[in-house]
This record gives sequence, C-alpha cells and structure tokens, in this order.
Amino acid sequence: MAALSLKGSNGRVALGRELGRGGEGSVFEVAGHPDLVAKVYHSAPSSEKAEKLRVMTRLAKPNLLALTAWPVDVLQGHDGSVHGLLMPKVDGYKDIHALYGPKSRRTEFPEANWRHLIRAATNVARVFAVLHESDCIIGDVNHGGIRVRSDMTVKLIDCDSFQVRADGRTYFCEVGVENFTPPELQGRPFKGLMRTANHDNFGLAVLVFYLLMVGRHPFAGRYGGRGEMPIEKAITEHRYAYGRNARSLLMEPPPFTPAALAAGSDIADLWERAFSQQAPHSGSRPAAREWVARLQTLESSAARCAQHPGHYFVASVGSCPWCAIESSSGTLLFLAPMGTILPDSQFNLAVVWSRISQIPVPGAVPEIVLPTATPSPQARALQSARRGRKMWRIAVIVAGLIASGVVPDLTVLWLLVALGFWIAIGSWAEATDEIAVFRRKRQELGNALSQLETRLRSETGPEGFAHRLKQLETARAELVNLPAVRDRQMKALISERDRHARRRFLERYEIEKAKIPGIGPAKRAMLESYNIETAADIVQSAVLNVPGFGPALFRRLDDWKRSVEARFKFDPNSAVDPRDIHELERKLTQQRVQLERALLQGAQELQRVHQELKHRRDQLIRAAEPIAAAYAQADADFRHLED
Repeated sequence: MAALSLKGSNGRVALGRELGRGGEGSVFEVAGHPDLVAKVYHSAPSSEKAEKLRVMTRLAKPNLLALTAWPVDVLQGHDGSVHGLLMPKVDGYKDIHALYGPKSRRTEFPEANWRHLIRAATNVARVFAVLHESDCIIGDVNHGGIRVRSDMTVKLIDCDSFQVRADGRTYFCEVGVENFTPPELQGRPFKGLMRTANHDNFGLAVLVFYLLMVGRHPFAGRYGGRGEMPIEKAITEHRYAYGRNARSLLMEPPPFTPAALAAGSDIADLWERAFSQQAPHSGSRPAAREWVARLQTLESSAARCAQHPGHYFVASVGSCPWCAIESSSGTLLFLAPMGTILPDSQFNLAVVWSRISQIPVPGAVPEIVLPTATPSPQARALQSARRGRKMWRIAVIVAGLIASGVVPDLTVLWLLVALGFWIAIGSWAEATDEIAVFRRKRQELGNALSQLETRLRSETGPEGFAHRLKQLETARAELVNLPAVRDRQMKALISERDRHARRRFLERYEIEKAKIPGIGPAKRAMLESYNIETAADIVQSAVLNVPGFGPALFRRLDDWKRSVEARFKFDPNSAVDPRDIHELERKLTQQRVQLERALLQGAQELQRVHQELKHRRDQLIRAAEPIAAAYAQADADFRHLED
C-alpha cells in the first residue's frame, strides 16, 4: 500500500513508516511533514464516504484541530479517486483505557491519582462540547477513539467516522461499539441512522463512569434473575448496576467496587439521569457542558487521604473508598508518587505505652450495699395488733371450753357463740390485708433494685476496657515486629524474583488489545469490571466468577495467556524491581502510620473509657442508694411481720 502513488491538494504525498494498522486502513508517517500522518484505506471508500472526507477538510477549524485528529486533506490516486486522508499527528498520547484501567495505569501513568482521572474526564467532556457546538456528532463513541497525555489533555482520533452536516446534507456515522451504544440504538443498523447529541451523551456518561469508577462499566454487574445479562442486554433494559433502583432491577455491582456516591452526589445524580429509562425519550441526558462544570467542581473539592498520599476522594462521603477497596481486594488502584512516602514520625512508643499503662484497669462492678434497717413503727404497731388479736381468739376458745364444761347441755350454743366472736375478731382486724401491702412494696422495690444491678453490670463492666486494651497490646506487638516483617518480605522479593518478574511480564499484555475468539468489546468490559485486565489476571476461579463466562471462554483466555507466557525468559542475574521495593516500603509505612495513630488515639480513648466507667458507676450507685434504703426498710418490715 505504501507504494501507491498518492497526492494531496499540494501535490504528491510520500508515505513513510507504517505506524499502525486497523480493520479499515493503515496509518503512515508523511515524509517531510513530521506533524502529519496519512490514513490509507485498505479498499477505496464509497463515493459518499469520499465526499464526506472532502467536506470535513473544508470544515476544519482551529478549535477542532486543537482537540482532534481532524482530516486536513484527502489523498487521491492518479485517477482522482479518494484513497485516504491527511490528519494531524497525535504524538505523546496514549489510549485512554491505559489511564482508567488500574493495572495499565500503574505502568503507563504511574503518577496519576483520582484527581487526574477527574481532569481527564473533564477534558473529554470539553471535546464533546466543542464538537456538538460545531454541529458534529461522534456517533461511534468508544475508548479506542480517545487519546490522553500525561497532563490529562485529550484528543479524539478516527474523526472520519463522525456524523457531520454541511450544505444541508448529513453524512452519517455507520459504526458503533455495543457497550457505548445507548439503549434506544442497541440492535439497530447504523447505516443511514440520524445520531443526536443525546446519543453521544450516553457514551460520554459511560466514559466518565469508566474514569471516575476506575475501570468499571456502569452496566457490568451481577444479575439476580434467570439467564445471563450481558452488557448490551443490560443497557437495552436500563439495568444500571450502580443505580438507586438497581436492587429492584435484580442488579448489583461487582465485588470490590465503589458506590456511585463515591464520586459525590452531584455526579451520581448525573449518572442517574444519563442511564434512566426516560433519557432516550426526553433527551435529558446531561450535556457535555454540564459535565464540564460538575467535574471541575469535583476536582477542586477532592481531598487527599491521610493514609495514602496517592488517594484523593470526596470527603463528604466519609472515609476513603480506595483504601477500603485496596485492603479488601488486594488490587492496587493508585501508586503513591515516588518520593512521597510518609517520613518517619516523631512517635515514641515507650512514652505512649507508658501513658497507656498508667491508666488504671477498672475493677469488678461494685455491689449495691443494703443499709441496716429496723422495723418501722407502722410495722411494729401492725405486728402488735396481730398479736393482740391472737390473744383474743385464744381467750374466746378457752371461755367456750369452760362454758361447755359448766353447762354441758348448751355446748353447741357456746361453740356457735365462740365461732361468731372468732369470725368477728378476724374480719375486723384483717379486712384491709395490711401484710399484702407490705409484701407488694417489698417486691416492687426489689424489682427496681434488680434492674439497677443489671444496668450496673451491663453498662459499667470492665470487659469493654479489657477488650480495647487487648487491641492496643496487639497493635504494639505488630509495631515492634514491623522491622522483622520488612526483612522477611524483602527476602521474599529476592527469592521470588522469578515469580514477580513473570507477573510483571504478563501484566504488560492487556486483554483489551488482544484478539481472542469470542471475547469482544462487551466481554472485555465485563472482565475489566471484575478486575481482570491482563494475562496475569487470568485465573480459573476469577474468570468463572464473571457473569457470562464459563469453561469454554476460560479455555480461550487461558490459551492466550499460555501463548504469552511462553515468551517469558527470566534473567537470574536481574535485581529486584524497584517498583516492588517501593510498593513494599509504601505498604509498611502506611501500616506503621496506622498502628501509631491507633496507639495514640487508643491512649486517649482508654482514658476516656476509664473516666466514663467511673462516672457511670457513681451515677448508678447514687441512683440506687435511696432505692436500696427503701428496699432494706421494706424487707425489715416484711420479715418482722412474718415472725
């Protein structure tokens, strides 16, 4: 193809080295024009496509040329037929996928943190805005058409596929990628399809999601219903896996992913609008300019994590989500910039532990002491009356027996009279059942006292203090043991250089760039959402955990991995990779800082717990004193009456 004689508007164009090859054409250097490249189609384009290219060269403006690889001239053969185009060379830029994929980011953009991703997203939205304001629709929105530089400026390539309007005519975009295609266009042929800015805005929202959610696709999730839910089907059915109504749609995000609110409520609201069921019909997806404004605000408000100098997050959402994900998943999302490892602190373990040791350990829960009590005058009077009534009854019995002995014929009468006196004395004396009143009072006070004793044990027991102290003792032991841990892990890095080097080698081969049968864009996006980005990530248990992936697809992935691994050769004389040492030092420093902070805070917390226990014990004991005194009195009265 390079031998083909081509000419532009200024004469013959000499092609240089081939820079890349795609399905539609190849890209070459242009001799004598280092700022230009030539795209030459494998087969001559249709007359309509040729006319579109001529129109686009006339539409070239400084703002478009600054942000895109916009066609500046057409390449023609000797017969005047169009064979390609000239466009600005996009040099120093990389595929945006290399920025938002955690593993590729560590290699291609090692200094990038979450604020950089926000800035890149802002610049992507800015390019969309300029194109839309120029009456251009991207149509084939996808990460392969976007390049990003280390300063997070972006440029769009493959502009010849854009939908443009000129002289009252529309030149259509006839291609698209399923995982960026809005639901209303899923499954429809693109030929002759009129695209709108609202269609582009769906793809823009997906791109922003990819960037801010570190490589996740908004519709790649776990489906709770029957059958499979590939990304394109989830898009068609509006099953946004991170949405507020995701549960009702039987969707949930993949494991080890942040919630949409990790990007702040304003950004989460924009995603809700972009992926809602109403968006296709109302045209209400957030426009590019709205994204620019919200993202600029987000970047300015992102706070640096105190635990990890490479983490930035929205402080209003609470704790750093990236720390939590890295800790639970073992996947490193952001590198700490070289030279920013936290310095040695002025922490003095001996002083801090001496402070902790001086805090008195709370003793056993104090008992509620009952004071000594004697029967009250009321109880004494009641007991005296009861004894008097007993004597009267005895007297009646004795009198009845004497009378029946003196006059035997009237015995029955005397017994009836005595019984009447007996009943009269008993009902008069005990009609109010005074003893039952004393019994109830004693029982009520006993219940109240028992409740206070229960509260005293549950609220002021020493178990909480002892548990916290045990945690601090464990933290102290871990801190003391950190140098030994470092020695062991450094020795492991040396002895396992082969394994680490092999993994580094495999991490260089991204699934996104591989041609694996049956693994198209949507499948690749699903794998990435489950942290499977490179050949190093292809492990059977991990792959089979991804929705839509069974043994057959795993075998294809594994075959590709084996073909890559066969090229690896280990140099036994090689040193440990400095990145591995740096990462080990960063993790140990972070662990040290966390342990020191835990001990410092623990000393204050332990002192507070001790004071609160003492104060609460005093409160409850004081509250119990009048109840204990009343119970002691009621108990003394009741026991006196029982005698």
